[in-house]
Amino acid sequence: MSDELAHYVFVPFLRRGMIQYVEIEDKPNDSEHNIEGQRTGITVSLSIDKKPNEDITKIVQFHGPGDVIGLDSRMIVRTDPTHRTIVSDYEPNFMPMVEFSRGDFPWCMTPAVPASETPDRLRPWICLIVLKAPDGEKEGEYNELEPSSDRPLPGIELILQNGKLPLPDLDQSWAWAHVQVTTEEQELTSEKLADILENSPHLVTSRLICPRKLEEGVLYNAFIVPTYASGRHTGLGEQIPEETRLLDPAWPFGDNEAPQLPYYLPYYFRWEFRTGMRGDFEYLVRLLEPRVIDKRVGIRHINCRFPRYAFDNSVSVDELAEGDTLKHSLGLEGALRSLQTESTKWPTTTADPFQSELASLLNLPNTYTDLGVPEEDSKPLIVPPSYGAWHGARKEVVADVLNSEDPNNRDWFNELNLDPRHRMTAGLGTLVIQDQQEQLMASAWEQVGTVLEANQKLRQGQFGMEIEEKLHNGTLQQLSTSNLIALTSKLHSRVLINRIGGENPSRVTIHHLIKNNSRIPVSVLTPAFRRFQRPRGPFASSQKQDENPHSHYVPFIS
Repeated sequence: MSDELAHYVFVPFLRRGMIQYVEIEDKPNDSEHNIEGQRTGITVSLSIDKKPNEDITKIVQFHGPGDVIGLDSRMIVRTDPTHRTIVSDYEPNFMPMVEFSRGDFPWCMTPAVPASETPDRLRPWICLIVLKAPDGEKEGEYNELEPSSDRPLPGIELILQNGKLPLPDLDQSWAWAHVQVTTEEQELTSEKLADILENSPHLVTSRLICPRKLEEGVLYNAFIVPTYASGRHTGLGEQIPEETRLLDPAWPFGDNEAPQLPYYLPYYFRWEFRTGMRGDFEYLVRLLEPRVIDKRVGIRHINCRFPRYAFDNSVSVDELAEGDTLKHSLGLEGALRSLQTESTKWPTTTADPFQSELASLLNLPNTYTDLGVPEEDSKPLIVPPSYGAWHGARKEVVADVLNSEDPNNRDWFNELNLDPRHRMTAGLGTLVIQDQQEQLMASAWEQVGTVLEANQKLRQGQFGMEIEEKLHNGTLQQLSTSNLIALTSKLHSRVLINRIGGENPSRVTIHHLIKNNSRIPVSVLTPAFRRFQRPRGPFASSQKQDENPHSHYVPFIS
């Protein structure tokens, strides 16, 4: 099982079968494509080899929206809100939707292909609408049609709202339908999608969404309805008018002509729900009230008048009069502040002398060491710590850094240690680390454990490589060619080498090369023959040996 997390990949539409090869583009306002008739098709030609001049040509037509008189509800896998129970508190800021088990279902009857200018847009042959239902004394946006044997589908009569039908713009219906593919791939190619459809079709679902903004506490009905005029007439049991063209919409929209009343619309599926009054996220957000927070929120003033250590200078704010309680204080700011909170402006006239004295104090241990006082005569100096010294690899604090890249001519290490506000924050952080040092160290060693294990494997691999190199140089390279081949015969079927020559260079095993390209039989490499040929065996002792013996069969292995 793969450890990769599944990804949701969304596709604007999906077509399968021969319908995707029709030449009619989805341009309802173009008479060249919005042709007369209720079906589209393609021309198929059949050629017979023995009769080259007698090709058979046939126009194959496809079923369209005007041929559908029902929808199998088992095709619907999910609706939101659910249609399986009564929902009375649906969030009004959500959009109702319906999912189908077949990935290409919303476009399988669309009698056109995407326009060349918009290849990612194709209007579905059905859409989801949501209308206000009659609720007691409240009038809805539709009335129910009485059941009739002349109508294959149930229908509703729409009621005009401000002179218009309460229906969405069908010119935008392509945007409210899509396909969802569940896959482990980051990107979905056409080949991968075809493989998923063939072997795992359950990973592909299609979805229709209704873009209507719902109101609180209203009873709604959701309908799946046809989007083409031919589908509307067929659903109502009417004869499709001759002037109806292939891509005509099921209802007028935008600047199109006004509908002829009464206006009836069939539907394939419906369910009912009611929106709630409160409790959704939007309701909670609207309860929030903006308030002006006092500027003192998020800042605490610290008294810096007596810094100890016999400083000649103290913190002073020039903007405040002498005797003001905040004259010798700095504002310590927190993470959360009021929008009106103002940082304390510490003028350089008092900041520079104070920070120079503070830098001399922090650097005193280094200065004392540089004087050359013997270590045995030296006494420890207790001074305030320099925070971040280990992280910044710094030993001394500099009050005036002329060549710093920092916009304020002082880098982070000096800024941290020479401002009492920053030093106090760093001190609080140090107390937290000291209090949690056991847990932090245990966590650090736990993280280092995997690094140590990896380093151990690297060292073992390096050790093995060194041993192999010593064995190769000290043993294998000292053997004659014949003895080397005999010694390594067990590995011949597992070692690949490049075959030299031939029209198709390839990699073969040594065993294959000896068996098919050598003049000697493979039996000379068997254990029995090696025992017979061993240097100190009876046969070798009875033969006259050369000073530099070589195998008699090695030159033929090539």
